[in-house]
Amino acid sequence: MLADDAPGYDTLDASGQAYARMLFFSLWPLGGGFSSYADGFASLRQQRAFRSELTQVLTYNLEHTDHYPIPLLGEHSGVPLAIHASYSREEILPALGQAELGGFLPGNFREGVKWCEGIQTDALLITLEKDDKDFSPQTRYKDFAMSPDRFHWESQNQTSASSPTGQRYQQHKARGSHVLLFVRRYKKTDIGGPQPWMLLGPAEYESHEGSKPMGIVWRLQHELPADVWTYSAIAAG
Repeated sequence: MLADDAPGYDTLDASGQAYARMLFFSLWPLGGGFSSYADGFASLRQQRAFRSELTQVLTYNLEHTDHYPIPLLGEHSGVPLAIHASYSREEILPALGQAELGGFLPGNFREGVKWCEGIQTDALLITLEKDDKDFSPQTRYKDFAMSPDRFHWESQNQTSASSPTGQRYQQHKARGSHVLLFVRRYKKTDIGGPQPWMLLGPAEYESHEGSKPMGIVWRLQHELPADVWTYSAIAAG
């Protein structure tokens, strides 16, 4: 989509359009004032220097990837995300079908949880080391890795074990719904921008304690990368 001879958005297949929307919202989190994705990409054609620079950045990042991405399978095989790859909210939300022009825009997302009706999936976006400036005592949740494949997560304060959301967390496997965990160490990077989340992949409910909030233990299908396991366990301290 950054090439001089990039295809039009409307000519892309469903997968191509999904990736294109991830790029679109990475550039314009609040829609950029465009009435269509095609209009946004048409405006990009005129920005040759910007497209060249962004292509160089993406190429560099691809050559310096720290973790080997694992494809999502099963009912998530059509979701344009990979396990152990990292994404911004502007990529995560459209990838999960939760953002679109004329509807909900990624720039307005403030929560750490999202129920994705279309793919029957709870997306949990976790920030491990929370800053006092950004999180009140009520929202400094207790999130940490218990082992390379078990993760303790604390729900939002209003979620009780008997609520519809709490019941869905506990019974997701029997109900045929899914849970995807995303994690980042800090809210911001060293230069002040938002740090992306790593997709830890599908998780299965194992147990919980308490209510309002619930302290849930999730079992991951894929073990944490070694460096993520280290800083996720440290967060427990």
